[in-house]
Amino acid sequence: MEMYAIQVKGHFLRIELRIEYPLLERNLYMRKKQWIILVIALAAIVAASAGLNGYQKKQDQKAAQQEEDEKVYALQFTSDDVTGISYEYSGETLEFTKTDDTWSCNAD
Repeated sequence: MEMYAIQVKGHFLRIELRIEYPLLERNLYMRKKQWIILVIALAAIVAASAGLNGYQKKQDQKAAQQEEDEKVYALQFTSDDVTGISYEYSGETLEFTKTDDTWSCNAD
C-alpha cells in the first residue's frame, strides 16, 4: 500500500493508494494447487504401477508352479542312481554298466 500527501492551500489531502492484484494472487494459488494435485496424481500412478507389477509377478509365479505341479514324469531319478543300461535292437542286446564312475560295455 502506498500513501501520498498533497497540500492544497494550507490543507493536507491524504490519499491512500491501494493496489491489489487479486488475479495474480489467485493465479499463483491455482498454480500451487495444480502442482499439488499433479504430484499426488503422479504418486498414485507410481504406486498403482508398482502394485500391478508385484501382482503380475505373483500371478506368473503361481502359473509356473501350477505348470510344474501338472507335469508327470515317467521316471524320476538322479544320474548317480543309474548303474547300468540295457537295450535290445533288431535282436541284438547291448548292456552298459557303471563301475566307479566309469561306463563299460559288457559285450567287450
